[in-house]
Amino acid sequence: MSSKPLKFGNYILVNNEEFGRGAYGQICLATNECEKESEKKLYIIKIPKFNSISQEEEKLFNDEIDIINILSHTNNNKFTSIIYDFKKFNLERKKQKKKEDKNEIKKQEESKENKNVIIMDTPYYIMDYFSKGILQDYIESFELEEIHKKFIFKRLIEGFQFLHNNNICHLDIKPLNIVMDKDFWPVIIDFGFSKKFRDENGI
Repeated sequence: MSSKPLKFGNYILVNNEEFGRGAYGQICLATNECEKESEKKLYIIKIPKFNSISQEEEKLFNDEIDIINILSHTNNNKFTSIIYDFKKFNLERKKQKKKEDKNEIKKQEESKENKNVIIMDTPYYIMDYFSKGILQDYIESFELEEIHKKFIFKRLIEGFQFLHNNNICHLDIKPLNIVMDKDFWPVIIDFGFSKKFRDENGI
């Protein structure tokens, strides 16, 4: 990555370093330049891999944003993160222009470099950073006591019920896709393979 900070909307990457990687994108830490220094907190930014992502994966990325936004605006949602900012793929472009579009994105990035940051004009989305990490780590380290296991299991069942009540199938549930907030409340993330299904009324 560039030595200058990369900026997506109002969010600037921390050290331009990867924090994690998904099936078709990379995860980085970011801060919001609009927040006061005393109030700054960390966020997660998900950025697709442009050198290998397919049109099908671009649609999955856009659908993931739509699904998380649906859940974000649902009452009593304690089970999934919200999206603070995003930019989606333009799926209307013609297939034969795909290579030209990628070159144009690169030119836009280069032309927007200024004294302090490089302003990125590429798809992304921003969500909360969960300081206690992923459930997978606690399972592997055997750090969870029985009472904590029961608490997490109960909350996850409630979380899955919440998704299904809102006609969402996650389709990739695993400990790597469960993160823990500061109070060790489990939060379901990574909706890249999720689907919205019709209810019994066909809606």
